[in-house]
Amino acid sequence: MEKAHIGIVGLGSIAQTIHLPILSKFPDVEIVAVCDLDRAKAQFVADKFKVRRYYNNFEKMLAIEQDLDGIDICTPTILHKDMAIAALAEKNNVLIEKTISTNRNRS
Repeated sequence: MEKAHIGIVGLGSIAQTIHLPILSKFPDVEIVAVCDLDRAKAQFVADKFKVRRYYNNFEKMLAIEQDLDGIDICTPTILHKDMAIAALAEKNNVLIEKTISTNRNRS
């Protein structure tokens, strides 16, 4: 069985207490990269969850991780739209737990 390769961006509380522990339990999912602006946090979380690669730049992660099947966006709401558009442009599936925007008029 081929595994789904997932990248996670935004390594705050929800990512560390819900998303990473749950996704790590699925035998057909491999978290191959994590990303957070705080490089030390990204490295810590990667080590904790045995993720091979970590980044502190989302665009760099998208450029390097060409084999991702999906991106789990766990950042603050204001960042969701631009990150989702960037991930979709790279042909990734996108998971956003919360709303994509706090205002329907955001461009």
